[in-house]
Amino acid sequence: MVIIIKMEIKTIQDAKELLWSHQHKITWIESSAFLIYFLWIFLSDFEIIVYKDSLDTDLLKKHYKIKSLNTLIPWKIWRLSVLHDKDIQNYLLQQKRKYIITRKETMDMEELVTSLWMKLLGNKSTIRAQYENKKTFRDILKEMDIIPILGENIPIDSFLASWYDIWASRYWEKIVIQLPDITKWWGSWTLFINNTTDFIAFQKKISDKTYKWKDISSINITTFISGISWSIIGCVTRYGTLTNAIQTQIIDIPEVISSKKWSWLFCWHDWGFKHYSSTIQKKADTIVQKIWGHMFKNGYTWIFWLDLIIDEHHNEVYIVECNSRYTWALPLLSMLDMQANNLPMDVFHLLEHLNIDYSMDFDTINQAYKNKKNGSHIILSNKQEEHIMCKKELPSWVYIHKNHELIFQREGYSYADIQNEHEFIITDWNPKKWQIIKWYTESCRICHLLFSSSILETHHNLKKHVKEIIASIYKELF
Repeated sequence: MVIIIKMEIKTIQDAKELLWSHQHKITWIESSAFLIYFLWIFLSDFEIIVYKDSLDTDLLKKHYKIKSLNTLIPWKIWRLSVLHDKDIQNYLLQQKRKYIITRKETMDMEELVTSLWMKLLGNKSTIRAQYENKKTFRDILKEMDIIPILGENIPIDSFLASWYDIWASRYWEKIVIQLPDITKWWGSWTLFINNTTDFIAFQKKISDKTYKWKDISSINITTFISGISWSIIGCVTRYGTLTNAIQTQIIDIPEVISSKKWSWLFCWHDWGFKHYSSTIQKKADTIVQKIWGHMFKNGYTWIFWLDLIIDEHHNEVYIVECNSRYTWALPLLSMLDMQANNLPMDVFHLLEHLNIDYSMDFDTINQAYKNKKNGSHIILSNKQEEHIMCKKELPSWVYIHKNHELIFQREGYSYADIQNEHEFIITDWNPKKWQIIKWYTESCRICHLLFSSSILETHHNLKKHVKEIIASIYKELF
């Protein structure tokens, strides 16, 4: 009789040995290699195909296997366009690539990957979408006896025929509106309504029942909860959901994003700004574990990210929404975890979707994720109401800022490359000279800044020296 013993995953080296032993050919398709480059540590045959030309990709190509798509493709169908490209299809078939992994699965992508005799390493889009849709997710919370923020979902026609006083009397004067059908664009589907003027202006904005070229079928209206915006990342596994520490979201920073484009605009995270009490962390973890039960039962196994509002005065945690996909925050969080010799959550996503047998001490690994972290990241975008052109280049390097000047120190693209609190990194989508930065949606992104410490003075205000760094970057590029 043969006895098969599951390999227990305790360390980064354990995960590497187990994943390498399976020799899987995995290809990541995305706009940026920066998001996932560190998976080379864990995979014996891993490559990245990127569809956006940028300076950080040029640097990463020196160290990793990256293929760029040189053809200009429409921004609306980036990932699909890569797989529709005949040269890319032939390359994947010739190289006998077996698995595709990407940040967000869609039905169109599933069908195309299947037609190429490959497998998409992720959840079925129909399973994933039910958690991202804000109407459906409110219903799921109620099923699990998790009380959502006080509010309701109404059909778009009923909303357009209503008036402010009805909702103000039901949910107090300040109300929050969300568009359940919109699942991207940095929180641009959230609006705060303070009075009749705001309400009428919003009704006019969506009078044709569309927003950013997408049809709107209904509206979420909720009461406004006073508190700080936070989030928590979880990874669904067969043993339960691993959860990281609650993290501060950076919201509505005028130095990097235009307030004219909407409200509640997401600018990314600061892990060192504040560390919450164990009481608040446990409440958030309890909510995540309840959601895990529903997700696992429905066949969802991957990363997800919950947006939270925390009312510190009453020690209450409220769920705003669920992002059931690989997030922009995860690679940065994984870098910090690996610096602390913790396993990145990405490893467990691979183990689950590759159906590899393993065991782990769930409680020990899960608790390690709660250790305090320092570090932050923020994304710069086009703040203008028109397209802008880059006049210079800033490569993916480590810099310091002195006398209003950006001073190059060395090449770098990871937190591990930062040697002191005065240094920072410019990376991820670094534009090339003469490149056009659009003014709308994802195409308005310019670059990512990484800091080894906190950059927030208050929740909505950056520290003075960070503001000066950002001003110098805009001045240098444009």
